[in-house]
Amino acid sequence: MKDTNPTTTMKFGWFLLHFNYHSAHLHRRELLKKVREEIPVYEKTRPIYEEYLKDKTSAAINNSKRLCGQYDDEELARISACQPYTNVHDLVFRMLRLAKSEKEGKI
Repeated sequence: MKDTNPTTTMKFGWFLLHFNYHSAHLHRRELLKKVREEIPVYEKTRPIYEEYLKDKTSAAINNSKRLCGQYDDEELARISACQPYTNVHDLVFRMLRLAKSEKEGKI
């Protein structure tokens, strides 16, 4: 069955990378099941970042980089061939760097 909501799949995959590395292509239902194994209270509208993810952001970035590293340039050019794949770590890294610069008064 085709996964019809890639944004949800990416979000769940990103959440899981906070806890451990995984490279299996899973349907969003299976990803949600795994998210709830790590975050039993997970609900779509419940804030979870501070309590469950914040302290593990570095691990998620490293796991995401590792996941990206398994694909060559040709595969990355056809992003649909890369399953699973996320480069959310790029965005998060930039946001953390921006927040640090702002805190240091460099912005």
